[in-house]
Parts: sequence; structure tokens; C-alpha cells
Amino acid sequence: MTLEATYGIRATAQEEEVATPVEADVMATPGGKFHWHKAIKTALRESADQELPMKKLRKKVLSAYSAHGTDHRAQSKNESITLFDKKIKTYPKVKVSKEMVKLVTCS
Repeated sequence: MTLEATYGIRATAQEEEVATPVEADVMATPGGKFHWHKAIKTALRESADQELPMKKLRKKVLSAYSAHGTDHRAQSKNESITLFDKKIKTYPKVKVSKEMVKLVTCS
């Protein structure tokens, strides 16, 4: 039920959250394990040239991680950032150069 149907109140655009494609793709398995590498790969594939600055990629992946709702090994934002850094370093399909992260395609 919507707010309008229940209380006669219309929600603003900010209240109506729409999941981004990254969040929707990763959240396809609710209640399960969060797939870090899948979230990273999806965010990079959506961008132009399959490349993003580290800050933007971190922001997209951490928002998907917090929206996932379960399997939170990291209790604080700093722990989440540390976990993201660990996952990005161990993912062989991305190349990190300075502050840019690029998806590497095998051909």
C-alpha cells in the first residue's frame, strides 16, 4: 500500500526511492550473501568506458551493500570501506591505476 492510498498523503520524489540497476541486480538474492565482485563489475559495466573513479565506485558499491540488508560483516562505515578496499584489491577482473578503476576484459 502506498502512503496516498492509506493516509491520503502523496510522497515526494525523495521519499520514493527507486533502486539503481546496481542495487537491483545485487539485491536479486535477498537474505543471501552479498556478492562484492558482482556489484563492482555491474557498476563498472554501467559506466562509460567501463571505468570509474575509486570514490564513485566505492559510493555505488557501498550503497548497494547497505541496501542489501543482511550479511553485514562490517558494523561501521570505516569497516565497510576497509572491506571494500580488500575486495577491490583481490578482484582480478579490475585494474586500479592511481584513483581510477577499470574493468579488464579477457580477449
